[in-house]
Amino acid sequence: MVSGEDKKKLEDAKDVYDNLQADKVKDKIELTDAEKVYDQTQNGKDKEAADKVKEKIDAIPDPVQKNEDCRTKIEDAKNAYDSLTGTQKDMVPESSKKKLENAQNTYDRLAAAEVMEKIDAIGEVTPENAVSKKDLIDDAREAYDSLTDKQKEYVTTEEKKKLTDAEKIYDNATGGQNQAAADSVVEKINAIPTPVKNNADTKQKIDDAREAYDSLTTTQKDMVPESSKKKLENAE
Repeated sequence: MVSGEDKKKLEDAKDVYDNLQADKVKDKIELTDAEKVYDQTQNGKDKEAADKVKEKIDAIPDPVQKNEDCRTKIEDAKNAYDSLTGTQKDMVPESSKKKLENAQNTYDRLAAAEVMEKIDAIGEVTPENAVSKKDLIDDAREAYDSLTDKQKEYVTTEEKKKLTDAEKIYDNATGGQNQAAADSVVEKINAIPTPVKNNADTKQKIDDAREAYDSLTTTQKDMVPESSKKKLENAE
Protein backbone atom coordinates (compact mmCIF):
# COMPACT_ATOMS: atom_id res chain seq x y z
CA MET A 1 0.00 0.00 0.00
CA VAL A 2 1.25 3.49 -0.86
CA SER A 3 1.66 5.66 2.23
CA GLY A 4 0.43 9.22 2.43
CA GLU A 5 4.00 10.48 2.28
CA ASP A 6 4.78 8.41 -0.83
CA LYS A 7 1.59 9.61 -2.49
CA LYS A 8 2.59 13.22 -1.80
CA LYS A 9 6.04 12.58 -3.37
CA LEU A 10 4.41 11.08 -6.47
CA GLU A 11 2.06 14.05 -6.80
CA ASP A 12 4.96 16.51 -6.38
CA ALA A 13 6.99 14.65 -9.00
CA LYS A 14 4.05 14.75 -11.42
CA ASP A 15 3.63 18.49 -10.85
CA VAL A 16 7.32 19.06 -11.65
CA TYR A 17 7.02 16.93 -14.81
CA ASP A 18 3.87 18.74 -15.96
CA ASN A 19 5.53 22.11 -15.41
CA LEU A 20 8.56 21.01 -17.45
CA GLN A 21 6.31 19.90 -20.31
CA ALA A 22 4.41 23.18 -20.17
CA ASP A 23 7.69 25.10 -20.25
CA LYS A 24 8.80 23.12 -23.32
CA VAL A 25 5.56 23.98 -25.14
CA LYS A 26 5.87 27.62 -24.11
CA ASP A 27 9.51 27.78 -25.24
CA LYS A 28 8.62 26.22 -28.60
CA ILE A 29 5.78 28.72 -29.13
CA GLU A 30 8.09 31.61 -28.24
CA LEU A 31 10.78 30.26 -30.58
CA THR A 32 8.30 29.86 -33.44
CA ASP A 33 6.98 33.38 -32.88
CA ALA A 34 10.54 34.72 -32.94
CA GLU A 35 11.22 32.84 -36.16
CA LYS A 36 8.11 34.32 -37.76
CA VAL A 37 9.11 37.84 -36.78
CA TYR A 38 12.60 37.29 -38.17
CA ASP A 39 11.16 35.81 -41.36
CA GLN A 40 9.05 38.90 -41.91
CA THR A 41 12.25 40.96 -41.91
CA GLN A 42 13.60 38.63 -44.61
CA ASN A 43 10.63 39.18 -46.94
CA GLY A 44 8.78 36.14 -45.58
CA LYS A 45 10.75 33.52 -47.52
CA ASP A 46 10.27 30.81 -44.90
CA LYS A 47 6.52 31.42 -44.69
CA GLU A 48 6.29 31.37 -48.47
CA ALA A 49 8.05 27.99 -48.60
CA ALA A 50 5.76 26.58 -45.90
CA ASP A 51 2.66 27.89 -47.71
CA LYS A 52 3.71 26.16 -50.93
CA VAL A 53 3.95 22.86 -49.10
CA LYS A 54 0.55 23.44 -47.54
CA GLU A 55 -0.89 23.96 -51.03
CA LYS A 56 0.56 20.63 -52.15
CA ILE A 57 -0.94 18.89 -49.10
CA ASP A 58 -4.31 20.55 -49.73
CA ALA A 59 -4.20 19.13 -53.28
CA ILE A 60 -4.18 15.54 -51.98
CA PRO A 61 -7.64 14.02 -52.68
CA ASP A 62 -9.92 13.32 -49.74
CA PRO A 63 -10.71 10.47 -49.44
CA VAL A 64 -7.40 9.03 -50.57
CA GLN A 65 -7.66 6.64 -53.51
CA LYS A 66 -5.29 4.00 -54.89
CA ASN A 67 -4.42 5.58 -58.22
CA GLU A 68 -1.44 7.24 -59.89
CA ASP A 69 -2.73 10.79 -59.46
CA CYS A 70 -3.18 10.38 -55.71
CA ARG A 71 0.17 8.63 -55.29
CA THR A 72 1.97 11.40 -57.18
CA LYS A 73 0.37 14.16 -55.12
CA ILE A 74 1.22 12.44 -51.83
CA GLU A 75 4.83 11.87 -52.89
CA ASP A 76 5.12 15.44 -54.20
CA ALA A 77 3.82 16.87 -50.91
CA LYS A 78 6.06 14.59 -48.80
CA ASN A 79 9.19 15.43 -50.80
CA ALA A 80 8.39 19.13 -50.59
CA TYR A 81 7.83 18.94 -46.83
CA ASP A 82 11.03 16.95 -46.25
CA SER A 83 13.01 19.57 -48.18
CA LEU A 84 11.96 22.35 -45.76
CA THR A 85 14.22 23.60 -43.02
CA GLY A 86 13.23 23.04 -39.38
CA THR A 87 12.01 26.64 -39.16
CA GLN A 88 9.88 26.25 -42.29
CA LYS A 89 8.38 22.95 -41.07
CA ASP A 90 7.27 24.71 -37.88
CA MET A 91 5.30 27.12 -40.07
CA VAL A 92 3.28 24.34 -41.73
CA PRO A 93 -0.02 23.98 -39.81
CA GLU A 94 -0.32 20.86 -37.64
CA SER A 95 -3.58 20.03 -39.41
CA SER A 96 -1.71 19.92 -42.74
CA LYS A 97 1.05 17.72 -41.31
CA LYS A 98 -1.61 15.37 -39.94
CA LYS A 99 -3.40 15.24 -43.27
CA LEU A 100 -0.17 14.31 -45.05
CA GLU A 101 0.64 11.59 -42.50
CA ASN A 102 -2.87 10.13 -42.68
CA ALA A 103 -2.85 10.23 -46.48
CA GLN A 104 0.43 8.31 -46.60
CA ASN A 105 -0.81 5.66 -44.16
CA THR A 106 -4.12 5.28 -45.99
CA TYR A 107 -2.45 4.95 -49.39
CA ASP A 108 0.03 2.38 -48.03
CA ARG A 109 -2.83 0.30 -46.61
CA LEU A 110 -4.74 0.49 -49.88
CA ALA A 111 -1.66 -0.64 -51.82
CA ALA A 112 -1.19 -3.58 -49.46
CA ALA A 113 -4.87 -4.50 -49.68
CA GLU A 114 -4.67 -4.57 -53.48
CA VAL A 115 -1.74 -7.01 -53.30
CA MET A 116 -3.57 -9.23 -50.81
CA GLU A 117 -6.50 -9.39 -53.24
CA LYS A 118 -4.12 -10.61 -55.95
CA ILE A 119 -2.74 -13.26 -53.60
CA ASP A 120 -6.24 -14.42 -52.68
CA ALA A 121 -7.11 -14.58 -56.39
CA ILE A 122 -4.51 -17.36 -56.80
CA GLY A 123 -6.78 -19.72 -54.92
CA GLU A 124 -5.73 -23.23 -53.91
CA VAL A 125 -2.60 -24.43 -55.67
CA THR A 126 -1.96 -28.15 -56.16
CA PRO A 127 0.68 -30.06 -58.14
CA GLU A 128 -2.06 -30.76 -60.69
CA ASN A 129 -3.18 -27.16 -61.29
CA ALA A 130 0.08 -25.33 -60.50
CA VAL A 131 1.02 -24.66 -64.12
CA SER A 132 -2.36 -23.09 -64.85
CA LYS A 133 -1.84 -20.76 -61.86
CA LYS A 134 1.48 -19.37 -63.11
CA ASP A 135 0.16 -16.02 -64.37
CA LEU A 136 -1.77 -15.38 -61.14
CA ILE A 137 1.26 -16.28 -59.01
CA ASP A 138 3.59 -14.09 -61.08
CA ASP A 139 1.12 -11.21 -60.98
CA ALA A 140 0.86 -11.39 -57.18
CA ARG A 141 4.63 -11.66 -56.77
CA GLU A 142 5.28 -8.68 -59.05
CA ALA A 143 2.70 -6.61 -57.18
CA TYR A 144 4.17 -7.53 -53.80
CA ASP A 145 7.74 -6.77 -54.88
CA SER A 146 6.65 -3.34 -56.14
CA LEU A 147 5.48 -2.30 -52.66
CA THR A 148 7.60 -0.08 -50.46
CA ASP A 149 8.98 -1.55 -47.23
CA LYS A 150 6.30 0.32 -45.28
CA GLN A 151 3.52 -1.02 -47.51
CA LYS A 152 4.83 -4.58 -47.16
CA GLU A 153 4.35 -4.29 -43.39
CA TYR A 154 0.59 -4.06 -43.99
CA VAL A 155 0.52 -7.36 -45.90
CA THR A 156 -0.35 -9.99 -43.30
CA THR A 157 1.98 -12.87 -42.50
CA GLU A 158 -0.77 -15.25 -43.57
CA GLU A 159 -1.02 -13.64 -47.02
CA LYS A 160 2.76 -13.66 -47.51
CA LYS A 161 2.78 -17.37 -46.65
CA LYS A 162 0.01 -18.05 -49.18
CA LEU A 163 2.16 -16.51 -51.89
CA THR A 164 5.39 -18.30 -50.97
CA ASP A 165 3.57 -21.62 -50.56
CA ALA A 166 1.99 -21.22 -53.99
CA GLU A 167 5.42 -20.49 -55.48
CA LYS A 168 6.95 -23.55 -53.84
CA ILE A 169 4.20 -25.85 -55.10
CA TYR A 170 4.57 -24.42 -58.60
CA ASP A 171 8.34 -24.79 -58.40
CA ASN A 172 8.11 -28.43 -57.31
CA ALA A 173 5.61 -29.17 -60.07
CA THR A 174 7.93 -27.73 -62.71
CA GLY A 175 11.20 -29.36 -61.69
CA GLY A 176 12.18 -27.45 -58.56
CA GLN A 177 14.52 -25.01 -60.29
CA ASN A 178 13.91 -22.22 -57.79
CA GLN A 179 14.56 -24.49 -54.83
CA ALA A 180 17.70 -25.80 -56.49
CA ALA A 181 18.98 -22.24 -56.93
CA ALA A 182 18.23 -21.44 -53.28
CA ASP A 183 19.90 -24.65 -52.10
CA SER A 184 23.01 -23.79 -54.11
CA VAL A 185 23.30 -20.49 -52.25
CA VAL A 186 22.78 -22.21 -48.89
CA GLU A 187 25.72 -24.48 -49.71
CA LYS A 188 27.93 -21.47 -50.39
CA ILE A 189 26.86 -19.88 -47.11
CA ASN A 190 27.51 -23.12 -45.21
CA ALA A 191 31.02 -23.17 -46.67
CA ILE A 192 31.88 -19.96 -44.79
CA PRO A 193 34.12 -20.92 -41.82
CA THR A 194 32.78 -20.61 -38.30
CA PRO A 195 34.24 -18.74 -36.55
CA VAL A 196 35.00 -16.33 -39.37
CA LYS A 197 38.71 -15.91 -40.00
CA ASN A 198 40.54 -12.87 -41.33
CA ASN A 199 42.10 -14.38 -44.43
CA ALA A 200 41.70 -14.31 -48.21
CA ASP A 201 39.99 -17.70 -48.39
CA THR A 202 37.24 -16.71 -45.97
CA LYS A 203 36.71 -13.36 -47.69
CA GLN A 204 36.37 -15.10 -51.04
CA LYS A 205 33.75 -17.51 -49.68
CA ILE A 206 31.76 -14.64 -48.16
CA ASP A 207 31.93 -12.67 -51.41
CA ASP A 208 30.87 -15.73 -53.44
CA ALA A 209 27.92 -16.39 -51.16
CA ARG A 210 26.79 -12.75 -51.26
CA GLU A 211 27.07 -12.55 -55.04
CA ALA A 212 25.12 -15.81 -55.43
CA TYR A 213 22.41 -14.66 -53.03
CA ASP A 214 22.02 -11.26 -54.68
CA SER A 215 21.61 -12.94 -58.08
CA LEU A 216 18.55 -14.88 -56.91
CA THR A 217 15.02 -13.79 -57.76
CA THR A 218 12.79 -12.64 -54.91
CA THR A 219 11.00 -15.98 -54.98
CA GLN A 220 14.30 -17.84 -54.68
CA LYS A 221 15.50 -15.59 -51.85
CA ASP A 222 12.34 -16.46 -49.92
CA MET A 223 13.40 -20.12 -50.14
CA VAL A 224 16.74 -19.46 -48.44
CA PRO A 225 16.30 -20.18 -44.69
CA GLU A 226 16.43 -17.16 -42.38
CA SER A 227 19.23 -18.86 -40.44
CA SER A 228 21.38 -18.94 -43.59
CA LYS A 229 20.65 -15.30 -44.40
CA LYS A 230 21.61 -14.39 -40.84
CA LYS A 231 24.84 -16.39 -41.04
CA LEU A 232 25.85 -14.55 -44.21
CA GLU A 233 25.02 -11.18 -42.69
CA ASN A 234 26.94 -11.95 -39.49
CA ALA A 235 29.93 -13.24 -41.46
CA GLU A 236 30.05 -10.02 -43.47
